[in-house]
Parts: sequence; structure tokens; C-alpha cells
Amino acid sequence: MIDLERVKNTLRLNHKSLTKSRILILEKLSLNTPLEMKSLIKLTAKEIDRASVYRNIQLFEDLKIVSKIQIGWKYKIELSEDYTPHHHHLICEVCNKIIDTKDLSAIENEINKLALKNSFLAKNHQLDIIGICSDCQKKMIREKISDR
Repeated sequence: MIDLERVKNTLRLNHKSLTKSRILILEKLSLNTPLEMKSLIKLTAKEIDRASVYRNIQLFEDLKIVSKIQIGWKYKIELSEDYTPHHHHLICEVCNKIIDTKDLSAIENEINKLALKNSFLAKNHQLDIIGICSDCQKKMIREKISDR
């Protein structure tokens, strides 16, 4: 669950308030995997109009409360790493599923070694691995078999 006090402080520092609409959006983002805007709008439709969702997401992005994960020309939204544990993404190029993974300690070590070797202070990084998820692989195999 997201630390609403921390968000409230971030908003207050930027002369904004933590409204019911903003809390609802943050709750939806904290309970799910990264969401497309249309999914977020659908999840909040009973309480918030579409334009308000877009405005709030833009504000959250400007304040680095949320991040956009680009998938081609589309994107999904998730809470930023300032509000969630550090992780990386496996992105299916077929169905656009995003799998969060935290189990990349070997890669994390290599990134730190690379930064140290170059006297570089690494503050953040993002790693997205693009490929095909197991569900889409199985579907592709079934389709090949049925084509024979």
C-alpha cells in the first residue's frame, strides 16, 4: 500500500492537496500491476471523470509519484520507485503484459561495478527486457500446430 502521508507531503510542497480523487487513483495503482490509462479510467469511473484522471496522472508524473512505462507508442502507469521497491520489467511485445521482477541481483551488481569503474555516481536506472511471455509463446505454438 502506498504511503499517503509521504504523497501528501510531496503535494503540499508543491502547493497541492491530497483529494479523494487522488487517493483513489493512488490506491488503484498500488493494488495492481502497471495499468493502461483506459484501465485506470474504468477502475475509477464511478467516482472520477476521465479528464480528472488524466490531469491527476500528469500531476503525479510531474512530481515523480508515478512513472510511465513505454511499450511502443503506448504506455502503462505505475507508482514510481520513490514509492515502491526497486524493480525491473519483462515486457511482452505480443500482449503488452508487464511482469515486475526484483530478482536481478547479478545485474544490479554489474551496474554498480560499471558505475564504480567509471567513477560515476549512479542514482537510478531502468531495465526493461522486451520479449514474449509464456502465455503468448504457448499460443504461438498452438497456432503453429493447428496450421499444419
